[in-house]
Amino acid sequence: MSPGVQSIADLTTETSPTSGEIPPPLVGASTIVVNNAMYVFGGRLVSSRQMTNHLYVLDLTTLVWRRHVASPDSTPAPQPRYFHSANTYKNHMVVFGGMSHSNSSNINNNNPQQELCALDDVCLLNLQTMTWTYPEIGPSIFSPQPRYAHLAVITTAQDKLVVMGGQDMANQYIKEINVLDLKTFVWIQGCPLEGQYGAYRSVICSPRLNDPTLKNNNSPFTLPAASSTSSTTSTSTGNNNPTTTTTTNPNATTPDDDSSNLPICVYSNYNFADVARDLQIFYPLRNQWPQYRDHSAEMSGASLPPGLRFPMGHLLGHHMILTGTYLTPTHRSFHIWALNLANLVWMRIDTGATFSSGSWNRGVLAEDDHHKFYVLGHRDRDLLEDYNRRQVNFDHIATVDMEAFGIYLHPPSTCAPIAQELGLSMLNEPSMSDIELITFDKKSIPANSSILSQRWPYFSKLMASPSASNMSSSGSNGSNGVEIGGGIQKSNSHPNNMNEHGDSYYKSLAFPENYPVALAFLQYIYTDHLMTAQQHQPHILSRLLILADMYQMPRLSQLATHALHQILTISTASMVYETAALTCRTALQIRALRVMINAKKMLQQQQQMMQQQQEHAEEVGRRPSYENPEYSSSFQRIPSQDSSEDPFATGIIPSSSGGNPTLRKLATSKSSTTHDLASSSANPPVPRMSKSGTMLSTHTHPPASVVSSTTSSKFRKGSITALHANAPPSPATKERPNIGIRF
Repeated sequence: MSPGVQSIADLTTETSPTSGEIPPPLVGASTIVVNNAMYVFGGRLVSSRQMTNHLYVLDLTTLVWRRHVASPDSTPAPQPRYFHSANTYKNHMVVFGGMSHSNSSNINNNNPQQELCALDDVCLLNLQTMTWTYPEIGPSIFSPQPRYAHLAVITTAQDKLVVMGGQDMANQYIKEINVLDLKTFVWIQGCPLEGQYGAYRSVICSPRLNDPTLKNNNSPFTLPAASSTSSTTSTSTGNNNPTTTTTTNPNATTPDDDSSNLPICVYSNYNFADVARDLQIFYPLRNQWPQYRDHSAEMSGASLPPGLRFPMGHLLGHHMILTGTYLTPTHRSFHIWALNLANLVWMRIDTGATFSSGSWNRGVLAEDDHHKFYVLGHRDRDLLEDYNRRQVNFDHIATVDMEAFGIYLHPPSTCAPIAQELGLSMLNEPSMSDIELITFDKKSIPANSSILSQRWPYFSKLMASPSASNMSSSGSNGSNGVEIGGGIQKSNSHPNNMNEHGDSYYKSLAFPENYPVALAFLQYIYTDHLMTAQQHQPHILSRLLILADMYQMPRLSQLATHALHQILTISTASMVYETAALTCRTALQIRALRVMINAKKMLQQQQQMMQQQQEHAEEVGRRPSYENPEYSSSFQRIPSQDSSEDPFATGIIPSSSGGNPTLRKLATSKSSTTHDLASSSANPPVPRMSKSGTMLSTHTHPPASVVSSTTSSKFRKGSITALHANAPPSPATKERPNIGIRF
């Protein structure tokens, strides 16, 4: 890349310096992000080699550090430690284990050569009151062995802390798994562990099985069969006659018991000279001896992660984010990778030149809806020097937008499918309506004003205005109140909605969209989802996202953005880009831009290949026929560059039966990250029809007739027309994107 030219990868990452009470360089400190703050606890000072129990907080808005100093009458902080674990649980930071001094109450700061010990305690920090608590752990045969540099993960749905592996003071790996119930604070499970797992080489995560992406039959998290009973086998060798006794536990969990369906996914890399990658999945609560399922051979991708030192793992949606330091004699940098847990395909998170220089040491995921990944470090230090000291710096922070790579939390479902079908049935029932929407193309759609008010804030304010609240009957003159939109008027189209004087009590609203968009908008209002084939047409999704931005409807904005991510292909990239630009969806805009740039590069490569073939054919044609007898009978005409023969000139993706396979791969590689899109583009899914004839089980593309029949006029100024002077003002309007596809 020439100097001064910016890569699109650089648009996804932003680097900033921090200020305030910046933590000193630390070894083995813990870092978590909750809401809009980052918390750093413990660690060992690089300068003096002394352990610390200091707590630092970074405001992620102002990027200002402050050291938290508790009041004198508050509970003291835990004893100093490093290489402990810290996890988030219901607005608490849960700290377990680590290495500390054997007599921390009499620490002599001038004597760093003190006896060390491993810990097995549990400490909780309330992130609202910033106070420490030390729960009383009940006695249990499953209590863990003291350890440090272990793996730990909390499953909020099951309220469990899972501690795995780690090392003891003899630097021997601890081969056991322990599970703590965070409601009762009792260790409820302990089982042996195969292999060596620790913070130097492994990461752990617990996927959420309610994610619909992980429920398909090809997912590695499909639950294995399990019996309703479990057995424990013991062997006795007394009198040199071994005997076996089997005890059955009738209270063992079954696959239908949600408390037992606690999946643990562990990824390890080791032997960095010839890196080995290991992926294990198991369910520690299903029985005392969990079955480990090895999925190492199933991992794939355009490239696989190299050996990363001190890796860290995070879960975002159905992706496991893997970060770590990559060091070779010729290369040193901080790497970010993502593993799609639905199909075990790896993807490199290309952040451009951000991490190619400087010392970047620690990655932390923001566990909220912002999809931000933060990397701590110092952009002017040497990575190899800091790695040799195991040093983490806090002077600079880099922010990576993971949504720009198609990795984000999918919108959750708010109601059951049967409830969504019921909503569509209500929309199709005119007797339950008391208002009608008049579309831009002069069509009407009956609706219920109470339902509109619940999920449409602008309409709710409109109905609460004095013009709407002053309605009263006025006899036979047909005037039943103050006009809203088209006004309350007599309507022969609704003979069942007449009062005793023969006057219609329908209210009407002018909606500045055509009928398909208005219908899709009402379908969302009635179901709180985008579930019909009508709603998932690309041009309608674009209009829904613009309406959501205009009327400040976060739920609709989230659903429409997610749906546009799913339909992003070469043919829709330009429209998605324009819509994202209008609605300030930067991550979606960057992702669409990447698809368009890659498409242009692939087209240029195809044209160069075709030109070379033409030149070769012309050169062969100039040779005497006796020198090339085979060309006289088998030579075929090379396709021309005319737009009628170039499928991309019309924006149509080549079919799976012909065309360039590389272009077909591009058309599907960036459109979705939830399943194998190469196969889905070859066999487009058929939507499942509901009783109302509009149910959809997957996304579909609009027929050409729908796109070509849309109106070519610009977006009209204004929104819903409120004719009364006291009605609330309409929100700001946006022009329709002029992108070649008319609405």
